[in-house]
Amino acid sequence: MIKISFHIINITIILLYIFPGNVPSLTEDNVISINHLLAFFLNGIFGLIAFKKTLSKIIFYLIFLSIFLEILHLLIPNRYFEFRDLVGNLFGILLSYLVIKIVYYYKK
Repeated sequence: MIKISFHIINITIILLYIFPGNVPSLTEDNVISINHLLAFFLNGIFGLIAFKKTLSKIIFYLIFLSIFLEILHLLIPNRYFEFRDLVGNLFGILLSYLVIKIVYYYKK
């Protein structure tokens, strides 16, 4: 069930990223995009739990995906590359990794 949830979240993020036009925002953006942070945090949590035996591979995938999708905004009409979105993506992945590492540490 966790793997299916990860794939659903992953596909949803990809579809929202390639949508040509503005997607409504849930929160106000400041220095980093909170929406992007939350999306990649959730995606990271499910991915790291689902594929806990291959943590380095899933981390690499999530980082690659976040960078690739943000750069893709340079090609999609009415979408724009924003550094704060990329930082939000990467912080979301980092935060999910730290949370999972802490949980696994205290489980032992």
